[in-house]
Amino acid sequence: MKPEHDEIEIDLRELFYVLKSKIAIILAVTAICGIGMAIYTSFVIEPKYSSTSKIYVMSKGDSALSLSDLNLSTGLTADYVELIESRPVMEQVINNLNLSMKYEELLSLVSITNPADTRILHITVTYTDALVAEKLANDIVAVAQKSISSIMNTDEPSIVESAISTGQKVSPNNMKNTLIAVIIGLLLSCGVIVLVHILDDTVKSPEDVERYLGLNTLAMIPDDMDGVKGANKKSRMQTIFKRNEA
Repeated sequence: MKPEHDEIEIDLRELFYVLKSKIAIILAVTAICGIGMAIYTSFVIEPKYSSTSKIYVMSKGDSALSLSDLNLSTGLTADYVELIESRPVMEQVINNLNLSMKYEELLSLVSITNPADTRILHITVTYTDALVAEKLANDIVAVAQKSISSIMNTDEPSIVESAISTGQKVSPNNMKNTLIAVIIGLLLSCGVIVLVHILDDTVKSPEDVERYLGLNTLAMIPDDMDGVKGANKKSRMQTIFKRNEA
């Protein structure tokens, strides 16, 4: 009796040869997935562009003491973010630019980040039109300036950098999407082939006869010698088994 690890090694080797014999199918499926995703990404998915404006959290009237306090917490930065994302600010931007969208829609286009160890907020707008993204980012900052000054009773925060349209799309990433599709196609084709092979319990070789039925074959009769094809294969194999048992 062979050790269990030998049996596993034989199975893995068998799966390798099964995949090797189906390499043409694997490559075809992989290529189809990659090409299909490349076409879909290039011609179906609408590209998006982003534009960023930057605002300084500190106002001109802040004292040295308030600056010291600000270095110990990020509370004021969090307040700015909440005010910029508030409904009054967003709805005022919608009215200023005559946009046909709701507050939630505009808010979903906006992302606000605060780089580590800074008091500068980056207001980034991502939209399908580069010029609209630029106008949105700049108008949001302009409206937020007045709203923050009014609500917090302070000077208007300073604009560090206005948004400028670069015309470079930020999504979709053709290379990334195509690579993911290629990997999925490769794994999917290999997985299906392995699954079909594992679920296939038909006897194909003398080794299968010995492994699954515990019988030793006496001989193999090629199809071109007896002229029997298709359905008669099973009966020929049964005849060989009977002779072996006798």
